[in-house]
Amino acid sequence: MRQLAPYFQQLSDEQSRLFFITLVGITAIHSRRTDLDDRLLVQAVAAFRKTVETRGRGILYDHQAEDLRAQGLVHDLRALYEARDEAGNATAPDDRDLLAVLQSLESALGESIRGGADSRAFLATAARVAAWLGAASPARPRAVIVEP
Repeated sequence: MRQLAPYFQQLSDEQSRLFFITLVGITAIHSRRTDLDDRLLVQAVAAFRKTVETRGRGILYDHQAEDLRAQGLVHDLRALYEARDEAGNATAPDDRDLLAVLQSLESALGESIRGGADSRAFLATAARVAAWLGAASPARPRAVIVEP
């Protein structure tokens, strides 16, 4: 958590929640994509950040990642922020909040890569935080199955 603190401390409460939700989502993506490492993830985050920045200027343009494998990951990242409400309407975070979170993630990933110790150091940190968040969340009531 200390490794990530400089990157989420400047975020608002809403943005911080989005930051941690993103870490959980990245961990889920990593469990499905064994080829994922920090370099591939930073390329995808950068491309998605550029897309959100451009959209904020009123221009709809999807920026492409340098690595083709990262391009598929951009779609996975975008899906983390797409949801439906009870009425079935599409909902998404405000682009200003999303942009701040993506900038923080990109900075954290860049620092992790510059550290050079492990090609999956950021992903390992994200997994630890996601596990901690899962342990810290209140237990959900379990369904009781009663047989006749």
